[in-house]
Amino acid sequence: MKRLIAWSIGIIAVLLLVLVAASPFLPGPFSAWHPRSKLAKQAHAQIVATPSRLALATTPPSATPTLVPTAIPTAVPSPTPSPTATPTPTPSPVSTAIAMTTMSNGIRIGCESGPPDEYRTCRAQEPDGFAMTFYLYLPEHYDQQKTYPLVLLLHGGGEVWQANKSADDNKKTLVEDPYAQVWGPGFHEPDSTDVQGKWPSFIVLPQVTAPNRFVDQPAGNGSYTLAPQPNATLRLTKEIVDTVQLMYPNIDPNRRYVTGLSMGGYGAWEMVERWPNYFAAAAPIAGAGDPTKAVRLVNLPIWAFHGGADTAVPPSGSRDMINAIRKAGGHPRYTEYAGQEHGVWEIPYTILGKPSPTPDFFSWLYAQHR
Repeated sequence: MKRLIAWSIGIIAVLLLVLVAASPFLPGPFSAWHPRSKLAKQAHAQIVATPSRLALATTPPSATPTLVPTAIPTAVPSPTPSPTATPTPTPSPVSTAIAMTTMSNGIRIGCESGPPDEYRTCRAQEPDGFAMTFYLYLPEHYDQQKTYPLVLLLHGGGEVWQANKSADDNKKTLVEDPYAQVWGPGFHEPDSTDVQGKWPSFIVLPQVTAPNRFVDQPAGNGSYTLAPQPNATLRLTKEIVDTVQLMYPNIDPNRRYVTGLSMGGYGAWEMVERWPNYFAAAAPIAGAGDPTKAVRLVNLPIWAFHGGADTAVPPSGSRDMINAIRKAGGHPRYTEYAGQEHGVWEIPYTILGKPSPTPDFFSWLYAQHR
């Protein structure tokens, strides 16, 4: 009997030992005996090797855990602004090499020195920081004791200041164009007018910084409605003329003229519509204005030009203005070149290299007095 009891106890002990050893929850060597023990070891090893998972549970509520960035959604493009909207103006860079002086009207201005027969690079800056580059040509054989007229020449859209070009290249783009040359150093081609030789004058040539414009209107629209206020570019353009007048008191305020082509044609029309008593005459070329303001221009000498086959700026832009001024009682001149396209400024500016059909344009302009 004793042997039977001892044998039974032994069997029970062996069975208990097998059951305990088979448990997957035992650490150390015991778990190695069971196939599930490998999963348990891997889980433990992962916990030990990644303490941050344990630490995350004890992170103070005020701490911010590191977040996994979510996918960046595809950007939705900004809507194209309305043609009547006023964009944020882009100022041109102001060179530290040019000494700037604050004038009595609050405009800071300065010009590089240069030969008398070249356009000088100048900068103008408003008190709020908006700035523009412009080029100034002094009258031929300039004499401080004499008075001189001033011509504000407004360029087209192809000659704007581009941020990806050097200052020298931007200047060449504008001042070396034949229509700028003819007013200053001269466009030395047969039958071109010697402007400075016959009518020595100050030439002010502002350069618009892309994507700005003299007037915030697409060129192809033709006539438009004047905004309540001029944009920053046109405002500073007017201030530049005011400030050059302060720099050179011998500029005759009764002989200030404005002319411009394409984008500058729009600018010339708007300049005189906003400040009708400021200029002695205007010559807009291939531009457009606001015909509803024509009554302001009935007493201003105007000679406008346009190509009859212009597809960039519709001829209606000039026709509407001329008809409206005449209806209001004015007597503007208008020349429309039949069959000619956009670049008709070559004709009145006499840069064709052959006789101009309108060679008396310069003599007409410089004969005007306010």
